Formats: sequence, structure tokens, C-alpha cells
Amino acid sequence: MTEALSVSALPQSWFRSQLREFCRIVSGATPKTSVSEFWGGPFPWVTPNDLSTHKAKVVVSGARSLTQAGYDSCSTRLVPAGSVLFTSRAPIGYVAIAGQSLCTNQGFKTAVPDGRIDSEYLYWHLQERTNSIRERASGTTFLEISAKGFGDTEINVPPLAEQRVIVDVLEGQFTLLDAVFESVRRSRVEAVRLRRALLRDAFSGVLTNPHLGPGELPAGWSRRQLVAVSELIRGVTYKKSQAVDHPADGFVPLVRATNIEVDHLLLNEFVYVPASVVREDQYLRSGDIVLAVSSGSSSVVGKSAMVREIGATTFGAFCGVLRPSAELLADFLRFVVQSPGIREMWSEAARGTNINNLKRDQIISTEIVIPPLAEQHEIVELLERELGLLDLALKAADRIEMEAKSFRRSLLHSAFNGELTREWRESNG
Repeated sequence: MTEALSVSALPQSWFRSQLREFCRIVSGATPKTSVSEFWGGPFPWVTPNDLSTHKAKVVVSGARSLTQAGYDSCSTRLVPAGSVLFTSRAPIGYVAIAGQSLCTNQGFKTAVPDGRIDSEYLYWHLQERTNSIRERASGTTFLEISAKGFGDTEINVPPLAEQRVIVDVLEGQFTLLDAVFESVRRSRVEAVRLRRALLRDAFSGVLTNPHLGPGELPAGWSRRQLVAVSELIRGVTYKKSQAVDHPADGFVPLVRATNIEVDHLLLNEFVYVPASVVREDQYLRSGDIVLAVSSGSSSVVGKSAMVREIGATTFGAFCGVLRPSAELLADFLRFVVQSPGIREMWSEAARGTNINNLKRDQIISTEIVIPPLAEQHEIVELLERELGLLDLALKAADRIEMEAKSFRRSLLHSAFNGELTREWRESNG
């Protein structure tokens, strides 16, 4: 079954057809990797992994190449320069133009144009068609588009001269969009740098004492282990058969490590456990710092969020709660445990075979700096203001990126239904 383009009418000079009507479809293959004589020869050989790190439009080689014996040992075939490579699995949708004669592994379906369609036009058209190609893919281990399915892909084909105009317009616009995406990327990198610097300065004393000497602590500050200024409470253990995924009488919602995001809790993905398995001190309180202490991913360990108003809620065994003493503001502790130094230290300390675990002693022995309460208030106010501004900047960057992506999709759509070059046709008809 072929997929239909959503365009109902095309310009008079255009027509719609299947990819196979304009291109020879070529599949790739892999020689035995254990035979050294098959590798390191004159035949460039490309894999999807090569395109994952190579973002340019044209590809001339991959990380490995084949000898004549390797080429002859399998069903891969050389395709000429100008062929359009399309990854057909793991993942579907990387596109590149062959800059010279080369061959590929089985992760590609390559379109070899017959001269009636421009390689660069096809390169962009296949990017526009990727979602619909992906929708027709099938497979159990991973999705894959077959050679027949790839050849079934419907394309819109204008005259060659108009194809080249479309390419010129698209690439001019995409150059501008690439500059936008790069600016957004740099903004995010700078925001991360500033956040780290702010937190470093806050907990070295420099933020509130700008004339402090290197390695000095401000007057009234002290270094203390967490065990001296907070209580660590481990989460509820329960049998899976005891939990339900909906509210019920006698059950309470339970926060898991997966509920912890950066500085906030997801409160709509609870499981519920019997109240009978929950100790009184395991109910979350306002000001508690919920901490992920176990996870299959070390990057999750150390995530934390402060509890605001949450009602009668408990937390699971993959979590711990730091409950600050009277000499430590909850908001100050919140920022302390989110600081890169501590977060990275805990993430690296977590060990395990299948599950990464952060041990109790590793947490409570962590040394932190403690300013006087008045200065803790000042630091929290400064951090909330400055980090709030950074968050606003990041949200603005997200909006710009989203709008740029939307414009890119719209541009591709208009390019391949004839709208982009309507005025050009009227002037050159």
C-alpha cells in the first residue's frame, strides 16, 4: 500500500509519482566483521552511525571501508555520486547525498536518480516525507522500511529548473534557521554556565561577600556534614501486589524517583500504597527535600525537589528525604543539593549491578557550608531572582526554537506542494 500526499492539487507543470519511477532503489549489506581481509580497502562504506555524527548534506565515506574481497563477499553495491542515502532503520530518516561512489550497510535504502530529478531536490523532499515513510515501517525488534516500501513513497516532481529554484530558496532560508538554532544552542550553554557559576559563588560565600579571598569562608559561616543539620529518612518499602494505580480508601499516594524532576515533583503519576505500611515520619512535609537515591540510571540519582503543599503523601524506597533542622532553611538546602558539585558527586558515588544506589553514609557525610540564617535568606533571594531570570531566558529560547521548527516544517510543506515557487512560475511561465 502506498501513502498519499496531503496535497489535493498540484501546479500544471508538476506531477505526482512513486519514488521508484525516478530512482533505482539499492540496499546495502555488511561483510563478516571477523574477517580482517574484508576491511580497510578502497571502497567507502557507510553506516547509519556515520550519519549520526555527520550532519553535512554530502557524505564521501564512513568510519570503515571495504576491500575487493569484502565487497565481493556480500550483497552491498556501489552507488554513484549524487545518489541519495536514506537510513531505513535504527533510526529511519537520516538523509545524505553521496559525494563519490560508495556503498552502505543494510541500514540504508539508497535512491539513485535517473536524471529527471535533482539529487538536492530529492534530499530535501525525503526529509519532508520522513514521517510518512516512518508510519509505513514495520518490524518487531525495530521499525524498518523495506526496499518496496521505500520505492512506494509518493513524491511531487516539478520540472528540473523549478526543482533547482526550490533547492536554492530552501537552502537560503535554512541557512538563516541554522543560525537561529545555533544561537539557541549557545544560549543554553551559557545559561548552564551561569547557573553553575551562581551556585558556586553562592556556596563559596562570594555571592554575598564579593571581596572574599580565595579559599576563605565569610565570618559566621561553618562547614558541617548533612547529618549535623538535617535528618535523612528512607522511603516506604512495599510489595508490588499491595500497590494500586488509582486512589482508594485506606491508600496514600507515593512519590517515586520517576516523579522527581529538576526542582519540582510530578504529581499526576502516582501509585498508591496502603496507609498501614507508612510510618508517621514517612509522610512528606512542607520543606522536605525529596532525593532520588536509587535508579537504573546514575544520571537520575541525586535528582531532588522541595516539597511545598502536597497533602498526605509518602515516598518510595528509591527515594530519601532530607528534613532540615532549625538552623538550615529548606530553600537554602534545596539549592545546596542541586548545586553541580554535590549532584555530580552523588551521581558518581552511586554504584550497583543493575541498580545504582547512593548509600546513607554517602549522603549524610556530605559536607556543606552553613551561613547564618539571615545570610541564608539573602542567598536564597538572590538565587531565586537570578535563576528565575535564567529560566525565563531558557523558556524564550524554547519558544524561539519551537517557532523555528514550525517554520521549517511549513517551508518544506510549501516547497513540495508548489506554493513556495508560485510567483516564480508566474514570472517564468
